[in-house]
Amino acid sequence: MSSIPEDNTPAAKKIVEPYITPHKSKMWMWTGVIIFMVAIFALWGMNLITLFYESSQVQDPAKEMLNTSKNDLQAIIKTFAGQEIDIEEELTDAPTAPTTTISQEQKIQQALSETLLPLFVSSTTNTESNSNTTTIQSQP
Repeated sequence: MSSIPEDNTPAAKKIVEPYITPHKSKMWMWTGVIIFMVAIFALWGMNLITLFYESSQVQDPAKEMLNTSKNDLQAIIKTFAGQEIDIEEELTDAPTAPTTTISQEQKIQQALSETLLPLFVSSTTNTESNSNTTTIQSQP
């Protein structure tokens, strides 16, 4: 029942030595953790550098279309500014102002349709192949 033998002599106790960790084991463990942590952060940094480099080098077609549209719009505005001066001169010089105004309006409409047509065509050709495309026909 108990550990005492029948002859009432106490049992010999086993003496166990205290556990001694290997020399500098915690230092080696933390050194390994730090090495892996530095390697992970270095790879993460390289990934971010590559991501930013590649995103700055890619030509965005939307930006190119936007720049083209801006240039076209500026050309239209310059055309309108020049035509307003011409219209004012024609109004002061010619007695038949309504007929010249109509021809000027046709010229403006023609200039707008010629400038905006490529924008609409390029925006509709970049969509899916089964979508309907819209084209603008200029009036003669």
